[in-house]
Amino acid sequence: MVILVSIVTALAFGAGDFCGGVATRRAPVVAVLGGAHLVGLVAITITAVLWGTPMSWPDVGIGAIAGVFGAAGLIFLYRRLAAGPMFVVAPLTALTAAVVPALWSIATGERLTLLVAAGLAIGLVAIALASAADRQVDDSPVTATVVIESLVAGVAFGVFYILFDLTDPDAVPWPVVGARLVTAIPLLVVWQVVVRRRGPDGTRPARGGEPSDRRWRAETVGLVALAGLLDTGSNLGFLWATLNGSLAVVSVLTSLYPVATVALAWLVFGERAVGRQRLGLLLAIASPVAIALG
Repeated sequence: MVILVSIVTALAFGAGDFCGGVATRRAPVVAVLGGAHLVGLVAITITAVLWGTPMSWPDVGIGAIAGVFGAAGLIFLYRRLAAGPMFVVAPLTALTAAVVPALWSIATGERLTLLVAAGLAIGLVAIALASAADRQVDDSPVTATVVIESLVAGVAFGVFYILFDLTDPDAVPWPVVGARLVTAIPLLVVWQVVVRRRGPDGTRPARGGEPSDRRWRAETVGLVALAGLLDTGSNLGFLWATLNGSLAVVSVLTSLYPVATVALAWLVFGERAVGRQRLGLLLAIASPVAIALG
């Protein structure tokens, strides 16, 4: 069951990233992140109340700290993806995010069978291949700053996973509430400052411009809301899986999210996967099979 939830979580992570990525083509990144996290905050708070679990302030606090690391990871990731080169940034960040909690898990005493370890190794290769962009369309230089900031983003995401694993299983889903609470409000405040200074699109608005397309805006709002629901749902899935299974296994399986992003880009926009991405998709299937058999 843990493996199945981890796979579904990875698919939700990837689909949420896809929706958020499309939305950022039409709206500022801060607005997309803030709106998505606000939707997630409302949804997870309602879920927590209906779930009936008594609020645990210490676990909400741990979730809030985790949310800070998650937001920091997003800031470094989007900053690097915007500047490039994506073929280095994406796989390096995803790999680090998977490796850090896996190493933590092993260092704190978890023992893995040979087959599970092989499955994790296959999963790490799959992450690198599936998330790699085509170098031919990304000629940005690979500098020390690129590597360092990609590693920082991955470590931040890894710490986010570790902190979730430290919460009390009986506190689910309140840690996710804490994570969303600490990110949604500040992001929206930053966006409002940008709107007041530079306009909704992040640039100084031109006078006498054409009126905005309301249908286009409605589609963007829908994408932001869907991204928020998928991302928050995946956080909840990860929290449940890691508290009921192996952090090393769950962190690697959920980091297979680029598979869903690549698949959706192919289905929706007709984008072709490069050869190494296709191999990554195949290995992404083999990884959970090996882990399950182990």
